[in-house]
Amino acid sequence: MPSAPSSDVKFEIGHVLFIDIVGYSKLLINQQSEQLETLKKIVRGTEQFRLAEAGGKLLRLPAGDGGALVFRNTPEAPVRCAVEISKSSETFAGRISHRVSQLDDKAFRVIE
Repeated sequence: MPSAPSSDVKFEIGHVLFIDIVGYSKLLINQQSEQLETLKKIVRGTEQFRLAEAGGKLLRLPAGDGGALVFRNTPEAPVRCAVEISKSSETFAGRISHRVSQLDDKAFRVIE
């Protein structure tokens, strides 16, 4: 007999910001590490990242040369975060080249 649907699954809209370093695989190993740390510092320094994380509304998904940030608060959050990243990365001009993209989609999480 099939079990009843679980009430522990909650559907939400996830607003995703994808970030990666351009030309990462062509860099030397130590350069890869430096650029990744610089990108992390820039991202963690954004107001949108800090607000979403403090509110428990941020999911971080690392992926080699970058990653995805899933904001579960507002659709504007990843866009604002991308703008903040672009402005902050101007400080690191010539040291890091990155690209960002944004996506909104249904997401679900299992509450344990």
